[in-house]
Amino acid sequence: MLRPAHAFRAVEPAERPRLHLAEHALGPLLYELLPRHDESWVAGAPGLRVVRHPRSVELRFADVDASVHLAGVDERAWADGMKYVRTLLKGRALSDRFVDGPLTAAERDHLEETPRPTGVGSAVLRRYHLFTAAPWVRALAQGDRWWVEWPESLGVTTVADRLLHPVFGLPGSVEVPSAGGGLGLSTGWYDLFLREVDGPDPAHEPALAAMEWPEGVTGWWEPPQAVR
Repeated sequence: MLRPAHAFRAVEPAERPRLHLAEHALGPLLYELLPRHDESWVAGAPGLRVVRHPRSVELRFADVDASVHLAGVDERAWADGMKYVRTLLKGRALSDRFVDGPLTAAERDHLEETPRPTGVGSAVLRRYHLFTAAPWVRALAQGDRWWVEWPESLGVTTVADRLLHPVFGLPGSVEVPSAGGGLGLSTGWYDLFLREVDGPDPAHEPALAAMEWPEGVTGWWEPPQAVR
């Protein structure tokens, strides 16, 4: 929260976007995305499935034609990322029963209640470079609406103007009112709201640093110790 924290360092916009991860981002990313059964509900991204390739990992949905590739994730990187995930789940006494194969009943129920606005999400991801100067970016989806927010740094108007560009912006987008602050854009199908929020207060950092992390997982990354 108090230092730059982006999951991606670069995005290659193509028919299937190719994402280059920031250092140490794979474990936290997999922890948030991989679907798993937690009692009667599904944590993570319902319907997400993983296809591993020799030097990359493909993340795709089982029910729609949407996928991305995580570049440079070989067998060793994958193992390190999953070790992080399982260690964090164990420390928090959470289930590690990951979902694979066809959609489960729990996933179908979730997706019927909260469909994915994948179109605008893909469009924003392909323009991720607009946000890299911010310390961090948070995206929140609800039905056919997306909120993208970051701590004060970029200027909402500047980002909105670029997304409204007739050539390089979101296709067919126009400005619309935003009840939650910031600026709103609409593609006709989905709404995207941009806003800047207060950054974290350094006075709260000691409490964050004092958090009891599970063994093997720390809030601040520590370099591996040399074996003697």
